[in-house]
Amino acid sequence: MLYTASFNDIPVRFAKGPEQAVAPFLVVDDLVAAIGSCLKRVPEARRRRMIEGPVTKLVDGRDKDRVALQEDGHATIKATVSCYQVVAMMQAFAILERNLQPQFQMIARDVDVFRAWFAHELGQAQNALGYTFEGFWEGCAALV
Repeated sequence: MLYTASFNDIPVRFAKGPEQAVAPFLVVDDLVAAIGSCLKRVPEARRRRMIEGPVTKLVDGRDKDRVALQEDGHATIKATVSCYQVVAMMQAFAILERNLQPQFQMIARDVDVFRAWFAHELGQAQNALGYTFEGFWEGCAALV
């Protein structure tokens, strides 16, 4: 089951996670493309290191769930990452606002647009995929 939203004309797919999941998962490729679209002022090589490297590390053993999708008439399997991991990543970007180096402050401001969009769409995805706020909140508490 999928919920698809659009960020800067980039489809971002939220997927139903494994049976015990209490919150949606995101398709990794979509997440990388969406955040990358915010960082056009960052050189390509650095942008890759900033996004693809951390996202790859976030896809830990529990998050290596996959979702089967139809793309261009063909079934493909895509990696997903827990929305909790995405929330943690967004928090890391927010912390850059307090960095003394202007380039990091710029990155934080550029990603702010995605963060606001993500907060809204996460709620929409939760509803569409049958998750509850209470379940999401309990999942947050379990992480602490």
